Amino acid sequence: MVVDGVSDVVNVNAAEVKPAPDLASRAATEHIRGLMPVADRMVVLLDIDRLIGHELGAQGDALDAEPASPAAQSAA
Repeated sequence: MVVDGVSDVVNVNAAEVKPAPDLASRAATEHIRGLMPVADRMVVLLDIDRLIGHELGAQGDALDAEPASPAAQSAA
């Protein structure tokens, strides 16, 4: 995963985390762990595993299942 930039890094106090909003669709909030106030704004805490982890895990499993190339085998 590549990140273009990071604006802030903050410590999360579990007592300050508010539950995700109840929207009409569960799919709209399944990747949201909660909301947390930081300074004068509200920050959304995402569950990265639910957001992209399943797709990345499937890609990693596919790569593990592929046989190594002949060049990689001779280097080992």
